[in-house]
Amino acid sequence: AITPIKLLNGVSAYSSGTISFKALRVYLSCFELEAIREAAKRSNKAKAKQGSDLVCFRKEELISLTGGLSLRSIGKSLKELETASLMYFSKERILFTETPINKTSRELIEETLSGRKGTRSIPVPRRLIKLLGGLTKPALFLTLIGYILRGLSIDRRTGVVNPRGTVKASWIAEAFSLSLRAVRSARTELVSLG
Repeated sequence: AITPIKLLNGVSAYSSGTISFKALRVYLSCFELEAIREAAKRSNKAKAKQGSDLVCFRKEELISLTGGLSLRSIGKSLKELETASLMYFSKERILFTETPINKTSRELIEETLSGRKGTRSIPVPRRLIKLLGGLTKPALFLTLIGYILRGLSIDRRTGVVNPRGTVKASWIAEAFSLSLRAVRSARTELVSLG
Protein backbone atom coordinates (compact mmCIF):
# COMPACT_ATOMS: atom_id res chain seq x y z
CA ALA A 1 0.00 0.00 0.00
CA ILE A 2 1.21 3.48 -0.88
CA THR A 3 -0.18 6.75 0.47
CA PRO A 4 -1.37 9.44 -1.95
CA ILE A 5 1.10 11.85 -0.34
CA LYS A 6 4.04 9.66 -1.39
CA LEU A 7 2.71 9.26 -4.94
CA LEU A 8 1.91 12.94 -5.36
CA ASN A 9 5.20 14.11 -3.86
CA GLY A 10 6.95 12.35 -6.74
CA VAL A 11 4.53 13.68 -9.35
CA SER A 12 4.82 17.20 -7.95
CA ALA A 13 8.63 17.10 -8.02
CA TYR A 14 8.52 15.90 -11.64
CA SER A 15 5.93 18.51 -12.68
CA SER A 16 7.98 21.33 -11.16
CA GLY A 17 11.16 20.12 -12.87
CA THR A 18 12.91 19.24 -9.62
CA ILE A 19 13.43 15.63 -10.78
CA SER A 20 13.58 14.03 -14.21
CA PHE A 21 11.10 11.49 -15.54
CA LYS A 22 13.77 8.80 -15.13
CA ALA A 23 14.04 9.73 -11.45
CA LEU A 24 10.26 9.47 -11.10
CA ARG A 25 10.41 5.95 -12.57
CA VAL A 26 13.22 5.02 -10.17
CA TYR A 27 11.17 6.47 -7.29
CA LEU A 28 8.22 4.16 -8.07
CA SER A 29 10.56 1.22 -8.62
CA CYS A 30 11.91 1.71 -5.09
CA PHE A 31 8.40 1.00 -3.80
CA GLU A 32 8.52 -2.30 -5.70
CA LEU A 33 11.95 -3.06 -4.26
CA GLU A 34 10.62 -2.46 -0.76
CA ALA A 35 7.53 -4.60 -1.46
CA ILE A 36 9.75 -7.48 -2.61
CA ARG A 37 11.61 -7.37 0.73
CA GLU A 38 8.37 -7.23 2.72
CA ALA A 39 7.00 -10.24 0.84
CA ALA A 40 10.21 -12.15 1.52
CA LYS A 41 9.92 -11.37 5.23
CA ARG A 42 6.34 -12.65 5.32
CA SER A 43 7.21 -15.86 3.50
CA ASN A 44 10.20 -16.62 5.69
CA LYS A 45 8.68 -16.30 9.16
CA ALA A 46 11.16 -18.71 10.79
CA LYS A 47 14.11 -16.40 10.19
CA ALA A 48 12.08 -13.37 11.24
CA LYS A 49 11.39 -15.02 14.61
CA GLN A 50 15.10 -15.65 15.12
CA GLY A 51 15.79 -11.97 14.64
CA SER A 52 17.69 -12.43 11.37
CA ASP A 53 16.52 -9.25 9.71
CA LEU A 54 19.33 -8.75 7.20
CA VAL A 55 18.05 -6.71 4.28
CA CYS A 56 20.22 -5.48 1.45
CA PHE A 57 18.95 -3.08 -1.20
CA ARG A 58 21.04 -2.98 -4.36
CA LYS A 59 20.95 -0.39 -7.14
CA GLU A 60 21.50 -3.19 -9.68
CA GLU A 61 18.03 -4.57 -8.90
CA LEU A 62 16.50 -1.33 -10.12
CA ILE A 63 17.79 -1.97 -13.64
CA SER A 64 15.14 -4.60 -14.37
CA LEU A 65 12.44 -2.80 -12.39
CA THR A 66 12.88 0.37 -14.48
CA GLY A 67 12.80 -1.40 -17.80
CA GLY A 68 16.54 -1.34 -18.37
CA LEU A 69 17.85 2.04 -17.19
CA SER A 70 21.62 2.03 -16.86
CA LEU A 71 23.27 1.83 -13.45
CA ARG A 72 24.66 5.33 -14.03
CA SER A 73 21.14 6.73 -14.73
CA ILE A 74 19.82 4.99 -11.63
CA GLY A 75 22.60 6.43 -9.45
CA LYS A 76 21.99 9.91 -10.83
CA SER A 77 18.22 9.53 -10.31
CA LEU A 78 18.68 8.41 -6.69
CA LYS A 79 20.78 11.53 -6.04
CA GLU A 80 18.03 13.69 -7.59
CA LEU A 81 15.45 12.01 -5.34
CA GLU A 82 17.53 12.59 -2.22
CA THR A 83 18.23 16.21 -3.18
CA ALA A 84 14.48 16.74 -3.68
CA SER A 85 13.88 15.24 -0.18
CA LEU A 86 11.63 12.53 -1.60
CA MET A 87 13.51 9.54 -0.25
CA TYR A 88 16.75 8.16 1.12
CA PHE A 89 18.30 5.01 -0.40
CA SER A 90 21.01 2.92 1.22
CA LYS A 91 21.93 -0.77 1.30
CA GLU A 92 20.19 -1.15 4.65
CA ARG A 93 16.94 0.73 4.03
CA ILE A 94 14.77 2.93 1.87
CA LEU A 95 13.04 5.83 3.62
CA PHE A 96 10.23 7.70 1.86
CA THR A 97 9.08 11.17 2.90
CA GLU A 98 5.69 10.85 4.58
CA THR A 99 4.65 14.50 4.40
CA PRO A 100 4.16 16.94 1.49
CA ILE A 101 7.60 18.13 0.40
CA ASN A 102 6.62 21.68 -0.56
CA LYS A 103 3.77 24.09 -1.28
CA THR A 104 3.31 22.77 -4.83
CA SER A 105 2.98 19.24 -3.51
CA ARG A 106 0.42 20.33 -0.89
CA GLU A 107 -1.64 22.10 -3.57
CA LEU A 108 -1.56 19.05 -5.87
CA ILE A 109 -2.60 16.82 -2.98
CA GLU A 110 -5.54 19.11 -2.10
CA GLU A 111 -6.65 19.34 -5.75
CA THR A 112 -6.46 15.65 -6.53
CA LEU A 113 -7.80 14.15 -3.33
CA SER A 114 -10.83 16.46 -2.94
CA GLY A 115 -11.66 15.63 0.66
CA ARG A 116 -10.01 12.20 0.87
CA LYS A 117 -7.18 11.66 3.33
CA GLY A 118 -3.67 11.89 1.95
CA THR A 119 -2.46 9.36 4.51
CA ARG A 120 -4.94 6.62 3.56
CA SER A 121 -3.34 3.56 2.05
CA ILE A 122 -3.94 2.80 -1.61
CA PRO A 123 -3.54 -0.91 -2.37
CA VAL A 124 -1.34 -0.73 -5.46
CA PRO A 125 -0.60 -4.24 -6.79
CA ARG A 126 3.11 -4.95 -7.25
CA ARG A 127 2.61 -5.70 -10.95
CA LEU A 128 1.20 -2.20 -11.37
CA ILE A 129 4.15 -0.63 -9.56
CA LYS A 130 6.50 -2.58 -11.82
CA LEU A 131 4.57 -1.38 -14.87
CA LEU A 132 4.90 2.24 -13.70
CA GLY A 133 8.66 1.86 -13.26
CA GLY A 134 9.04 0.60 -16.82
CA LEU A 135 6.85 3.17 -18.59
CA THR A 136 8.68 5.60 -20.86
CA LYS A 137 5.77 7.93 -21.71
CA PRO A 138 5.04 10.61 -19.08
CA ALA A 139 1.38 11.00 -20.18
CA LEU A 140 0.78 7.27 -19.79
CA PHE A 141 2.51 7.28 -16.40
CA LEU A 142 0.53 10.25 -15.04
CA THR A 143 -2.77 8.92 -16.41
CA LEU A 144 -2.17 5.64 -14.60
CA ILE A 145 -1.39 7.54 -11.38
CA GLY A 146 -4.75 9.33 -11.77
CA TYR A 147 -6.56 6.02 -12.12
CA ILE A 148 -4.71 4.62 -9.10
CA LEU A 149 -5.64 7.62 -6.93
CA ARG A 150 -9.32 7.56 -7.90
CA GLY A 151 -9.90 3.92 -8.73
CA LEU A 152 -8.24 1.69 -6.15
CA SER A 153 -9.45 1.13 -2.61
CA ILE A 154 -9.70 -1.65 -0.06
CA ASP A 155 -13.11 -3.12 0.74
CA ARG A 156 -13.40 -2.64 4.50
CA ARG A 157 -15.48 -5.79 5.01
CA THR A 158 -13.41 -8.27 3.00
CA GLY A 159 -9.98 -6.62 2.74
CA VAL A 160 -9.97 -7.20 -1.03
CA VAL A 161 -8.64 -4.62 -3.51
CA ASN A 162 -11.60 -2.86 -5.12
CA PRO A 163 -10.83 -1.44 -8.61
CA ARG A 164 -14.24 0.17 -9.12
CA GLY A 165 -13.61 3.88 -8.72
CA THR A 166 -14.36 6.32 -11.51
CA VAL A 167 -12.44 9.24 -12.92
CA LYS A 168 -12.99 11.59 -15.82
CA ALA A 169 -10.32 12.07 -18.46
CA SER A 170 -10.80 15.83 -18.11
CA TRP A 171 -10.02 15.61 -14.38
CA ILE A 172 -6.76 13.72 -15.04
CA ALA A 173 -5.82 16.23 -17.75
CA GLU A 174 -6.43 19.18 -15.44
CA ALA A 175 -4.86 17.66 -12.33
CA PHE A 176 -1.65 16.58 -14.05
CA SER A 177 -1.35 19.34 -16.68
CA LEU A 178 -1.90 17.02 -19.64
CA SER A 179 -3.91 17.48 -22.80
CA LEU A 180 -7.24 15.69 -22.99
CA ARG A 181 -6.05 13.98 -26.16
CA ALA A 182 -2.95 12.60 -24.36
CA VAL A 183 -5.09 11.25 -21.51
CA ARG A 184 -7.51 9.55 -23.90
CA SER A 185 -4.63 8.06 -25.87
CA ALA A 186 -3.04 6.81 -22.62
CA ARG A 187 -6.35 5.30 -21.52
CA THR A 188 -6.62 3.42 -24.84
CA GLU A 189 -3.07 2.11 -24.36
CA LEU A 190 -3.82 1.02 -20.78
CA VAL A 191 -6.92 -0.85 -21.95
CA SER A 192 -4.86 -2.60 -24.65
CA LEU A 193 -2.29 -3.60 -21.96
CA GLY A 194 -5.11 -5.17 -19.99
